Amino acid sequence: MLANNWSTSSSVCTWVGVTCDHRHNRVYSLNLTDMNLGGTISPSLGNMSFLVYIRLGSNSFGGELPQEICRLHKLKHLDLSFNKFVGGIPATLGDLSQLQWLSLSANNSDGFIPQSIGNLRQLNILGLSINKLSGPIPNSITNLSSVKEIYLNNNNFSGFIPKSIGNLRQLNILGLSSNKLSGPIPHSITNLSSVEEIYLNNNNFSGFIPKSIGNLRQLNILGLNINKLSGPIPHSIANLSSVEEIYLDNNNISGFIPKSIGNLRQLNILGLSNNKLSGPIPHSITNLSSVEEIYLNNNNFSGFIPKSIGNLRQLNILGLSVNMLSGPIPHSITNLSSVEKIYLNNNNFSGFIPKSIGILPRLNILGLSINKLSGPIPHSITNLSSVEKIYLHNNNFSGFIPKSIGILPRLKLLSLNDNRLYSEL
Repeated sequence: MLANNWSTSSSVCTWVGVTCDHRHNRVYSLNLTDMNLGGTISPSLGNMSFLVYIRLGSNSFGGELPQEICRLHKLKHLDLSFNKFVGGIPATLGDLSQLQWLSLSANNSDGFIPQSIGNLRQLNILGLSINKLSGPIPNSITNLSSVKEIYLNNNNFSGFIPKSIGNLRQLNILGLSSNKLSGPIPHSITNLSSVEEIYLNNNNFSGFIPKSIGNLRQLNILGLNINKLSGPIPHSIANLSSVEEIYLDNNNISGFIPKSIGNLRQLNILGLSNNKLSGPIPHSITNLSSVEEIYLNNNNFSGFIPKSIGNLRQLNILGLSVNMLSGPIPHSITNLSSVEKIYLNNNNFSGFIPKSIGILPRLNILGLSINKLSGPIPHSITNLSSVEKIYLHNNNFSGFIPKSIGILPRLKLLSLNDNRLYSEL
Protein backbone atom coordinates (compact mmCIF):
# COMPACT_ATOMS: atom_id res chain seq x y z
CA MET A 1 0.00 0.00 0.00
CA LEU A 2 2.74 2.47 0.97
CA ALA A 3 4.73 1.76 -2.18
CA ASN A 4 1.80 2.98 -4.27
CA ASN A 5 0.78 5.83 -2.02
CA TRP A 6 3.96 7.35 -0.60
CA SER A 7 5.13 9.29 -3.63
CA THR A 8 7.19 12.45 -3.96
CA SER A 9 4.69 13.58 -6.59
CA SER A 10 2.07 14.14 -3.90
CA SER A 11 2.01 16.05 -0.65
CA VAL A 12 3.27 14.17 2.40
CA CYS A 13 0.06 15.19 4.11
CA THR A 14 -1.94 13.01 1.69
CA TRP A 15 0.07 9.87 2.37
CA VAL A 16 -1.54 6.87 4.07
CA GLY A 17 -0.96 6.97 7.81
CA VAL A 18 0.22 10.59 7.82
CA THR A 19 -1.76 13.43 9.38
CA CYS A 20 -0.70 17.07 9.24
CA ASP A 21 -1.88 19.97 11.33
CA HIS A 22 -3.92 22.58 9.47
CA ARG A 23 -2.12 25.56 10.93
CA HIS A 24 1.49 24.75 9.99
CA ASN A 25 0.89 21.93 7.51
CA ARG A 26 3.48 19.89 9.41
CA VAL A 27 3.30 16.16 10.16
CA TYR A 28 2.00 15.64 13.69
CA SER A 29 0.78 12.02 13.49
CA LEU A 30 2.31 8.91 11.94
CA ASN A 31 0.06 5.84 12.18
CA LEU A 32 1.36 2.76 10.37
CA THR A 33 -0.02 0.15 12.76
CA ASP A 34 -0.27 -3.38 11.33
CA MET A 35 0.97 -2.47 7.85
CA ASN A 36 3.26 -5.50 7.45
CA LEU A 37 6.33 -3.25 7.46
CA GLY A 38 9.91 -4.22 8.28
CA GLY A 39 13.46 -2.90 8.30
CA THR A 40 14.80 -0.30 10.70
CA ILE A 41 13.52 3.14 11.67
CA SER A 42 15.48 5.94 10.07
CA PRO A 43 17.20 8.35 12.48
CA SER A 44 15.76 11.15 10.34
CA LEU A 45 12.44 10.53 12.09
CA GLY A 46 13.93 12.62 14.87
CA ASN A 47 13.86 15.68 12.58
CA MET A 48 10.05 15.71 12.44
CA SER A 49 9.84 18.09 15.36
CA PHE A 50 6.05 18.57 15.22
CA LEU A 51 5.30 14.88 15.73
CA VAL A 52 2.84 14.26 18.55
CA TYR A 53 1.76 10.69 17.75
CA ILE A 54 3.88 7.76 16.52
CA ARG A 55 2.05 4.48 16.11
CA LEU A 56 4.15 1.77 14.46
CA GLY A 57 2.88 -1.24 16.42
CA SER A 58 2.26 -4.74 15.03
CA ASN A 59 4.89 -4.68 12.30
CA SER A 60 8.31 -6.28 11.89
CA PHE A 61 10.60 -3.32 12.52
CA GLY A 62 13.96 -4.31 13.97
CA GLY A 63 17.30 -2.95 15.07
CA GLU A 64 17.79 -0.64 18.02
CA LEU A 65 15.47 2.20 18.94
CA PRO A 66 16.98 5.31 17.34
CA GLN A 67 18.12 7.83 19.95
CA GLU A 68 16.88 10.58 17.65
CA ILE A 69 13.25 9.82 18.60
CA CYS A 70 14.08 11.31 21.99
CA ARG A 71 14.46 14.74 20.34
CA LEU A 72 10.73 14.87 19.59
CA HIS A 73 9.78 17.01 22.55
CA LYS A 74 6.14 17.42 21.48
CA LEU A 75 5.62 13.65 21.45
CA LYS A 76 2.67 12.43 23.51
CA HIS A 77 2.11 8.94 22.13
CA LEU A 78 4.83 6.42 21.21
CA ASP A 79 3.67 2.91 20.31
CA LEU A 80 6.34 0.55 18.96
CA SER A 81 4.83 -2.62 20.42
CA PHE A 82 4.78 -6.01 18.70
CA ASN A 83 7.88 -5.54 16.58
CA LYS A 84 11.41 -6.96 16.64
CA PHE A 85 13.39 -4.15 18.25
CA VAL A 86 16.53 -5.13 20.15
CA GLY A 87 18.92 -3.43 22.52
CA GLY A 88 18.30 -1.22 25.49
CA ILE A 89 15.83 1.52 26.28
CA PRO A 90 17.66 4.83 25.69
CA ALA A 91 18.10 6.92 28.83
CA THR A 92 17.22 10.02 26.81
CA LEU A 93 13.65 8.72 26.59
CA GLY A 94 13.21 10.51 29.89
CA ASP A 95 13.56 13.82 28.00
CA LEU A 96 10.13 13.36 26.40
CA SER A 97 8.40 15.40 29.07
CA GLN A 98 5.03 15.51 27.24
CA LEU A 99 4.80 11.75 26.75
CA GLN A 100 1.51 10.24 27.89
CA TRP A 101 1.62 6.81 26.24
CA LEU A 102 4.71 4.63 25.93
CA SER A 103 4.43 1.07 24.66
CA LEU A 104 7.48 -0.99 23.74
CA SER A 105 5.79 -4.29 24.63
CA ALA A 106 6.42 -7.53 22.74
CA ASN A 107 9.86 -6.82 21.33
CA ASN A 108 13.33 -8.16 22.12
CA SER A 109 14.50 -5.21 24.18
CA ASP A 110 17.02 -6.02 26.92
CA GLY A 111 19.00 -4.26 29.61
CA PHE A 112 17.63 -2.18 32.47
CA ILE A 113 14.86 0.37 32.70
CA PRO A 114 16.71 3.72 32.87
CA GLN A 115 16.29 5.78 36.03
CA SER A 116 15.26 8.66 33.78
CA ILE A 117 11.89 6.95 33.23
CA GLY A 118 10.75 8.75 36.37
CA ASN A 119 10.97 12.09 34.54
CA LEU A 120 7.85 11.26 32.52
CA ARG A 121 5.43 13.03 34.85
CA GLN A 122 2.65 13.17 32.21
CA LEU A 123 2.79 9.44 31.45
CA ASN A 124 -0.53 7.56 31.69
CA ILE A 125 0.44 4.22 30.12
CA LEU A 126 3.79 2.41 30.50
CA GLY A 127 3.98 -0.81 28.49
CA LEU A 128 7.26 -2.74 28.57
CA SER A 129 5.88 -6.28 28.84
CA ILE A 130 7.06 -9.35 26.90
CA ASN A 131 10.68 -8.36 26.43
CA LYS A 132 14.04 -9.44 27.84
CA LEU A 133 14.44 -6.60 30.29
CA SER A 134 16.25 -7.36 33.54
CA GLY A 135 17.66 -5.81 36.67
CA PRO A 136 15.62 -4.08 39.36
CA ILE A 137 12.54 -1.96 38.87
CA PRO A 138 13.98 1.54 39.38
CA ASN A 139 12.72 3.49 42.37
CA SER A 140 12.18 6.44 40.05
CA ILE A 141 9.18 4.65 38.52
CA THR A 142 7.24 5.72 41.59
CA ASN A 143 7.66 9.35 40.48
CA LEU A 144 5.21 8.76 37.62
CA SER A 145 2.51 10.75 39.36
CA SER A 146 0.04 10.56 36.44
CA VAL A 147 0.50 6.91 35.52
CA LYS A 148 -2.65 4.78 35.33
CA GLU A 149 -1.38 1.52 33.84
CA ILE A 150 2.02 -0.18 34.25
CA TYR A 151 2.80 -3.37 32.33
CA LEU A 152 6.21 -4.89 33.11
CA ASN A 153 5.08 -8.52 32.95
CA ASN A 154 6.93 -11.32 31.14
CA ASN A 155 10.48 -10.07 31.52
CA ASN A 156 13.44 -10.99 33.72
CA PHE A 157 13.15 -8.28 36.36
CA SER A 158 14.64 -9.17 39.74
CA GLY A 159 14.89 -7.59 43.16
CA PHE A 160 12.11 -6.01 45.20
CA ILE A 161 9.08 -3.90 44.38
CA PRO A 162 10.05 -0.31 45.32
CA LYS A 163 8.73 0.51 48.80
CA SER A 164 7.39 3.81 47.52
CA ILE A 165 5.05 2.08 45.03
CA GLY A 166 2.15 3.40 47.10
CA ASN A 167 2.86 6.92 45.80
CA LEU A 168 1.12 6.06 42.53
CA ARG A 169 -2.33 7.22 43.60
CA GLN A 170 -3.67 7.34 40.01
CA LEU A 171 -2.65 3.76 39.21
CA ASN A 172 -5.43 1.48 37.94
CA ILE A 173 -3.43 -1.53 36.70
CA LEU A 174 -0.14 -2.91 38.05
CA GLY A 175 1.21 -5.76 35.93
CA LEU A 176 4.43 -7.34 37.24
CA SER A 177 3.67 -11.02 36.60
CA SER A 178 6.08 -13.61 35.18
CA ASN A 179 9.37 -12.11 36.31
CA LYS A 180 11.96 -13.02 38.95
CA LEU A 181 10.91 -10.49 41.54
CA SER A 182 11.34 -11.46 45.18
CA GLY A 183 11.11 -10.22 48.73
CA PRO A 184 7.93 -9.20 50.52
CA ILE A 185 4.99 -7.41 48.97
CA PRO A 186 5.46 -3.89 50.34
CA HIS A 187 2.73 -2.68 52.70
CA SER A 188 2.61 0.58 50.77
CA ILE A 189 0.91 -1.27 47.90
CA THR A 190 -2.27 -0.97 49.95
CA ASN A 191 -2.08 2.81 49.50
CA LEU A 192 -2.93 2.45 45.80
CA SER A 193 -6.39 3.84 46.35
CA SER A 194 -7.36 3.80 42.65
CA VAL A 195 -5.96 0.39 41.73
CA GLU A 196 -8.37 -2.02 40.03
CA GLU A 197 -6.07 -4.85 38.92
CA ILE A 198 -2.90 -6.19 40.56
CA TYR A 199 -0.90 -8.95 38.85
CA LEU A 200 2.11 -10.16 40.87
CA ASN A 201 1.76 -13.83 39.92
CA ASN A 202 4.60 -16.05 38.71
CA ASN A 203 7.40 -14.51 40.74
CA ASN A 204 9.31 -15.38 43.91
CA PHE A 205 7.55 -13.12 46.40
CA SER A 206 7.71 -14.32 50.00
CA GLY A 207 6.36 -13.25 53.36
CA PHE A 208 2.76 -12.47 54.24
CA ILE A 209 -0.03 -10.83 52.28
CA PRO A 210 -0.23 -7.28 53.74
CA LYS A 211 -2.84 -7.16 56.51
CA SER A 212 -4.24 -3.93 55.11
CA ILE A 213 -4.97 -5.42 51.66
CA GLY A 214 -8.64 -4.71 52.37
CA ASN A 215 -7.99 -0.98 51.92
CA LEU A 216 -8.11 -1.46 48.14
CA ARG A 217 -11.82 -0.82 47.75
CA GLN A 218 -11.60 -0.36 43.95
CA LEU A 219 -9.77 -3.66 43.39
CA ASN A 220 -11.36 -6.02 40.83
CA ILE A 221 -8.55 -8.55 40.30
CA LEU A 222 -5.92 -9.71 42.82
CA GLY A 223 -3.33 -12.03 41.28
CA LEU A 224 -0.75 -13.31 43.78
CA ASN A 225 -0.61 -16.93 42.64
CA ILE A 226 2.53 -18.97 41.95
CA ASN A 227 4.82 -17.35 44.49
CA LYS A 228 6.24 -18.30 47.89
CA LEU A 229 3.82 -16.37 50.05
CA SER A 230 3.05 -17.76 53.49
CA GLY A 231 1.03 -16.96 56.58
CA PRO A 232 -2.73 -16.59 56.77
CA ILE A 233 -5.26 -15.02 54.45
CA PRO A 234 -5.76 -11.63 56.11
CA HIS A 235 -9.27 -11.04 57.45
CA SER A 236 -9.34 -7.65 55.75
CA ILE A 237 -9.60 -9.40 52.37
CA ALA A 238 -13.33 -9.51 53.07
CA ASN A 239 -13.39 -5.71 52.74
CA LEU A 240 -12.58 -5.89 49.01
CA SER A 241 -16.15 -5.06 48.13
CA SER A 242 -15.46 -4.66 44.39
CA VAL A 243 -13.24 -7.71 43.91
CA GLU A 244 -14.26 -10.14 41.16
CA GLU A 245 -11.23 -12.45 40.92
CA ILE A 246 -8.85 -13.61 43.68
CA TYR A 247 -5.88 -15.82 42.80
CA LEU A 248 -3.81 -16.97 45.78
CA ASP A 249 -3.16 -20.50 44.52
CA ASN A 250 0.26 -22.18 44.43
CA ASN A 251 1.78 -20.58 47.50
CA ASN A 252 2.45 -21.68 51.10
CA ILE A 253 -0.53 -19.90 52.63
CA SER A 254 -1.80 -21.55 55.82
CA GLY A 255 -4.56 -21.17 58.38
CA PHE A 256 -8.31 -20.98 57.82
CA ILE A 257 -10.43 -19.28 55.18
CA PRO A 258 -11.86 -16.21 56.96
CA LYS A 259 -15.56 -16.65 57.75
CA SER A 260 -16.14 -13.17 56.39
CA ILE A 261 -15.20 -14.37 52.87
CA GLY A 262 -18.93 -14.55 52.19
CA ASN A 263 -19.08 -10.74 52.12
CA LEU A 264 -17.52 -10.71 48.64
CA ARG A 265 -20.77 -10.62 46.70
CA GLN A 266 -19.08 -9.53 43.44
CA LEU A 267 -16.58 -12.41 43.46
CA ASN A 268 -16.52 -14.57 40.29
CA ILE A 269 -13.34 -16.60 40.82
CA LEU A 270 -11.81 -17.81 44.09
CA GLY A 271 -8.45 -19.54 43.60
CA LEU A 272 -6.90 -20.97 46.77
CA SER A 273 -5.60 -24.32 45.51
CA ASN A 274 -2.17 -25.79 46.23
CA ASN A 275 -1.57 -24.18 49.59
CA LYS A 276 -1.50 -25.37 53.21
CA LEU A 277 -4.94 -24.14 54.19
CA SER A 278 -6.84 -26.17 56.76
CA GLY A 279 -9.95 -26.24 58.89
CA PRO A 280 -13.50 -26.43 57.61
CA ILE A 281 -14.86 -24.77 54.51
CA PRO A 282 -16.82 -21.89 56.03
CA HIS A 283 -20.59 -21.95 55.50
CA SER A 284 -20.36 -18.30 54.48
CA ILE A 285 -18.73 -19.36 51.21
CA THR A 286 -22.22 -20.24 50.03
CA ASN A 287 -23.13 -16.54 50.24
CA LEU A 288 -20.91 -15.82 47.22
CA SER A 289 -23.91 -15.30 44.98
CA SER A 290 -21.87 -14.29 41.91
CA VAL A 291 -19.14 -16.92 42.14
CA GLU A 292 -18.51 -19.00 39.02
CA GLU A 293 -15.29 -20.86 39.89
CA ILE A 294 -14.06 -22.15 43.27
CA TYR A 295 -10.66 -23.83 43.54
CA LEU A 296 -9.85 -25.18 47.02
CA ASN A 297 -8.10 -28.34 45.85
CA ASN A 298 -4.75 -29.59 47.20
CA ASN A 299 -5.00 -28.25 50.72
CA ASN A 300 -5.74 -29.74 54.14
CA PHE A 301 -9.40 -28.83 54.48
CA SER A 302 -11.46 -31.09 56.73
CA GLY A 303 -15.06 -31.39 57.79
CA PHE A 304 -18.14 -31.44 55.58
CA ILE A 305 -19.17 -29.63 52.42
CA PRO A 306 -21.60 -26.92 53.58
CA LYS A 307 -25.19 -28.15 53.16
CA SER A 308 -26.13 -24.86 51.52
CA ILE A 309 -23.61 -25.34 48.67
CA GLY A 310 -26.59 -25.52 46.31
CA ASN A 311 -27.16 -21.79 46.76
CA LEU A 312 -24.33 -21.09 44.31
CA ARG A 313 -26.52 -21.00 41.22
CA GLN A 314 -23.84 -19.29 39.07
CA LEU A 315 -21.13 -21.85 39.88
CA ASN A 316 -19.43 -23.48 36.88
CA ILE A 317 -16.46 -25.19 38.55
CA LEU A 318 -16.25 -26.68 42.05
CA GLY A 319 -12.73 -27.87 42.89
CA LEU A 320 -12.41 -29.55 46.29
CA SER A 321 -10.15 -32.47 45.39
CA VAL A 322 -7.13 -33.69 47.39
CA ASN A 323 -8.18 -32.59 50.85
CA MET A 324 -9.41 -34.38 53.99
CA LEU A 325 -13.09 -33.62 53.56
CA SER A 326 -15.55 -36.19 54.85
CA GLY A 327 -19.22 -36.88 55.40
CA PRO A 328 -21.85 -37.28 52.72
CA ILE A 329 -22.08 -35.36 49.48
CA PRO A 330 -24.93 -32.95 50.26
CA HIS A 331 -28.09 -33.39 48.20
CA SER A 332 -28.15 -29.65 47.56
CA ILE A 333 -25.17 -30.09 45.22
CA THR A 334 -27.74 -31.09 42.62
CA ASN A 335 -29.15 -27.55 42.77
CA LEU A 336 -26.01 -26.22 41.07
CA SER A 337 -27.85 -25.69 37.81
CA SER A 338 -24.90 -23.99 36.06
CA VAL A 339 -22.16 -26.37 37.20
CA GLU A 340 -19.96 -27.91 34.50
CA LYS A 341 -17.13 -29.49 36.49
CA ILE A 342 -17.23 -31.09 39.95
CA TYR A 343 -13.97 -32.33 41.48
CA LEU A 344 -14.45 -34.07 44.85
CA ASN A 345 -11.84 -36.78 44.31
CA ASN A 346 -9.14 -37.77 46.82
CA ASN A 347 -11.05 -37.08 50.01
CA ASN A 348 -12.86 -39.17 52.63
CA PHE A 349 -16.43 -38.69 51.47
CA SER A 350 -18.81 -41.48 52.46
CA GLY A 351 -22.43 -42.35 51.87
CA PHE A 352 -24.30 -42.47 48.58
CA ILE A 353 -24.17 -40.36 45.43
CA PRO A 354 -27.29 -38.16 45.58
CA LYS A 355 -30.11 -39.85 43.63
CA SER A 356 -30.90 -36.60 41.82
CA ILE A 357 -27.38 -36.19 40.39
CA GLY A 358 -28.87 -36.57 36.91
CA ILE A 359 -30.58 -33.18 36.98
CA LEU A 360 -27.33 -31.27 36.35
CA PRO A 361 -27.88 -30.36 32.68
CA ARG A 362 -24.49 -28.77 32.04
CA LEU A 363 -22.24 -31.18 33.94
CA ASN A 364 -19.21 -32.05 31.84
CA ILE A 365 -16.86 -33.68 34.36
CA LEU A 366 -17.85 -35.59 37.51
CA GLY A 367 -14.86 -36.50 39.69
CA LEU A 368 -15.72 -38.59 42.77
CA SER A 369 -12.82 -41.06 42.70
CA ILE A 370 -10.64 -42.15 45.64
CA ASN A 371 -13.18 -41.69 48.42
CA LYS A 372 -15.25 -43.99 50.63
CA LEU A 373 -18.50 -43.65 48.75
CA SER A 374 -20.79 -46.66 48.72
CA GLY A 375 -24.17 -47.88 47.57
CA PRO A 376 -25.35 -48.16 43.98
CA ILE A 377 -24.61 -45.84 41.10
CA PRO A 378 -27.93 -43.97 40.77
CA HIS A 379 -29.82 -44.55 37.53
CA SER A 380 -30.30 -40.80 37.15
CA ILE A 381 -26.61 -40.54 36.22
CA THR A 382 -27.69 -41.68 32.77
CA ASN A 383 -29.56 -38.38 32.36
CA LEU A 384 -26.32 -36.36 32.32
CA SER A 385 -26.60 -35.50 28.64
CA SER A 386 -23.58 -33.15 28.64
CA VAL A 387 -21.18 -35.33 30.63
CA GLU A 388 -17.89 -36.33 28.98
CA LYS A 389 -15.88 -37.77 31.87
CA ILE A 390 -17.04 -39.70 34.94
CA TYR A 391 -14.51 -40.77 37.58
CA LEU A 392 -15.95 -43.12 40.22
CA HIS A 393 -12.96 -45.44 40.72
CA ASN A 394 -11.47 -46.44 44.09
CA ASN A 395 -14.63 -46.32 46.19
CA ASN A 396 -16.96 -48.91 47.72
CA PHE A 397 -19.75 -48.76 45.15
CA SER A 398 -21.78 -51.93 44.78
CA GLY A 399 -24.60 -53.28 42.66
CA PHE A 400 -25.14 -53.15 38.93
CA ILE A 401 -23.76 -50.62 36.51
CA PRO A 402 -26.80 -48.89 34.94
CA LYS A 403 -27.34 -50.31 31.46
CA SER A 404 -27.99 -47.00 29.77
CA ILE A 405 -24.76 -45.40 31.00
CA GLY A 406 -23.13 -46.59 27.80
CA ILE A 407 -25.41 -44.51 25.59
CA LEU A 408 -24.67 -41.14 27.15
CA PRO A 409 -24.22 -39.08 23.96
CA ARG A 410 -21.02 -37.22 24.91
CA LEU A 411 -19.35 -39.68 27.27
CA LYS A 412 -15.67 -40.22 26.42
CA LEU A 413 -14.29 -41.63 29.67
CA LEU A 414 -15.92 -43.80 32.33
CA SER A 415 -13.69 -44.96 35.21
CA LEU A 416 -15.29 -47.50 37.58
CA ASN A 417 -12.39 -49.73 38.63
CA ASP A 418 -11.70 -50.78 42.23
CA ASN A 419 -15.30 -50.97 43.35
CA ARG A 420 -17.74 -53.87 43.87
CA LEU A 421 -19.80 -53.32 40.76
CA TYR A 422 -21.45 -55.79 38.41
CA SER A 423 -22.29 -55.43 34.76
CA GLU A 424 -25.54 -56.51 33.19
CA LEU A 425 -24.00 -56.29 29.73
